[in-house]
Amino acid sequence: MKKLTATLIATCLLASLAVWAQDAPKRERGGPRDPGGPAAGRAFGMFGLPPQVGEKMKLTDDQKQKAMEIVQKNRPQLEEIRKKMMEEFRGILNDEQKKTLNEAIEQMRQRFQQGRGEGGRPAREGGERKSDGKRDKE
Repeated sequence: MKKLTATLIATCLLASLAVWAQDAPKRERGGPRDPGGPAAGRAFGMFGLPPQVGEKMKLTDDQKQKAMEIVQKNRPQLEEIRKKMMEEFRGILNDEQKKTLNEAIEQMRQRFQQGRGEGGRPAREGGERKSDGKRDKE
């Protein structure tokens, strides 16, 4: 049970690190990737919900903006909590586990930085992303 708990904590921490590893570049409202405004769908990822949930709710532009304001307002506290959790988590790891964690974090950072093109999300297997956001399957 302890291994499962530690694995779940590690997974959550690594997932949160991916979100916080690098701030996304700000884009103008109505840009090619975010027709609803800057980071309109991503706010729901910050609430622990998939961005598709926000799309399904058909939020107004005003609601999307308010959601982003909530995220921005709470970002410093979330960052502090994330840092504290990571420190505590590292405290239960042995040296080999810490090394593995550090390597995984570095690999995530590199993939994140290499995969970002023109402010978009990293490309995934199964085709390149076209300008309309859809993938070109070959």
